Amino acid sequence: MMAIRVLLDHGVAQERIIFITFVVALDGGISVLRQAFPGIKIVTGALDEELSVARIDGPENKGKECYVISECLEDFC
Repeated sequence: MMAIRVLLDHGVAQERIIFITFVVALDGGISVLRQAFPGIKIVTGALDEELSVARIDGPENKGKECYVISECLEDFC
């Protein structure tokens, strides 16, 4: 959001901003982004109904949380 705010502060119109992301959760931050900046275009590689939180069991990152794609929506994958 801060990167978009910087562009807007420097005079770039929302209609000229394209936000590109690998995956988004429909109930996640993307809805907040759309409400805050309704004029920007959002391009994503995949949509997920929700991202699940999992823990990594590797020796270097034991117990570290990460987000996991539970299941892509078939219409968009």
